[in-house]
Amino acid sequence: MSSTDLPPLLRLPLHTIAHILSNVKTIQELGPIILSHSIFRDALQENFHSVVSAIIMRRVPDGTLPYLLALVGSQRLSLSNPAAVKQLLGLAASPCPVALSTLGLSKAEYAYMNSSCSSAKAIYTIYRQMALELKPLCNAPKKRHYVNPWERFRISRAVFRYQLMCNLFCHRLCLIRRQAFGPRFDDEELKRLFFSSFSPWVNEELMCVFVFLRRKVAQAYDDILAHDVSLSHCKIEDTPDVDFISQIHWMLCMGLPFLSNIVSGGLLEAQAFLSFPRGDLRQEPTTHTRSSYARSLYRNSSPSTRPSRTQGSR
Repeated sequence: MSSTDLPPLLRLPLHTIAHILSNVKTIQELGPIILSHSIFRDALQENFHSVVSAIIMRRVPDGTLPYLLALVGSQRLSLSNPAAVKQLLGLAASPCPVALSTLGLSKAEYAYMNSSCSSAKAIYTIYRQMALELKPLCNAPKKRHYVNPWERFRISRAVFRYQLMCNLFCHRLCLIRRQAFGPRFDDEELKRLFFSSFSPWVNEELMCVFVFLRRKVAQAYDDILAHDVSLSHCKIEDTPDVDFISQIHWMLCMGLPFLSNIVSGGLLEAQAFLSFPRGDLRQEPTTHTRSSYARSLYRNSSPSTRPSRTQGSR
């Protein structure tokens, strides 16, 4: 069969078809497309990085790519090493010097970036509604019923930093680092570095996300307990006491994918979390969540370590 007898689709070069694939909205939409015809599968296999990176870059708010790459790095680096954590925090505070498609990320890392973008978008949508509710109280223009790109950047940056904080300090890594480097090792230096790398108002935006998520989790608990009498014995407590780990703080250290479902009204996850015993909240290493007292950590950092103007101070 000559080339002129082929269907029009099969006469297109693979890089052209790959460019068409890169215009889908989400990575999930690629599945049905590549199953519909082998030409789409071949184009994706030959141009995988360019297609997937183009899709993700359209979902990443402007200026937040370094924070998303830092999240990927937190899954890749050996975070039991304090030096690796310092290197990771430096990555979040500096712009990405090369294109995303040239970084050689794996499929799992692309999937993690896509999941983080989806979670951040879900939280951003609800957070935007709260911001619009507050604008009349702040004498904002009443005709302005949208969040501008600059506000979207600040919200998305704070959401990604929250997930990075969970990855670095809200899991077993704190205990692992203490076991690897002895009882004298303390995460306080790393935590101070996490906050002092950014200006006070950027850290305040992070705290706004934390307070917002805590309120949403508390509302989810209230809704469950109000409609399920079988859980009436559950005692839900929340306190700013840094030495007390409540069920709410436990959930807050689960990260964006879990919390985005709670924020979006996914009460099944919260109900399952309530229904099964979790042992002693004080004994589990996961309960050492740093998000509950991030504000006090930053305030206790020395003024000399607080930058007056940095990349993250915008």
